[in-house]
Amino acid sequence: MMRMIAGGMTVIAAVLLHEAVQAQTEQQWALCYGKADVPADLEWPEILISGCTAVIQSGKRSGHDLAVAFTNRGLGHRRAFQFERAFEDFSQAITLDSAYTPAYYHRGNMYLERGEIQRAGQDFDQVARLKQRAAELGVEEL
Repeated sequence: MMRMIAGGMTVIAAVLLHEAVQAQTEQQWALCYGKADVPADLEWPEILISGCTAVIQSGKRSGHDLAVAFTNRGLGHRRAFQFERAFEDFSQAITLDSAYTPAYYHRGNMYLERGEIQRAGQDFDQVARLKQRAAELGVEEL
């Protein structure tokens, strides 16, 4: 009888833990992605960075979704004056989804701020090419 009670308690604990982890993941997802892939709040970059880091480390996202998380975390790093980390995140987003224009746009702005005009121009040209291609295909984004 005691084994059945202990076994039942273990199952209940596992279910409650799973639900708590799921709720935490959804909250972190909301902190990272906000609405329509726009970060929830750039006024608190630490919260944005934390939420996006949790999403990235969760292993539950890939491709485009992960590129958005890296881009949004990069925006948080940039807002927190962590410029190298921001630059790395934008570059990682491009590696994950080479058609995600916001990553090129934000990295291009960082190149521009560094005085690397040619590299900024390359990123901005890529943004223009991707937007042109999306327009030709009649889609909002590739």
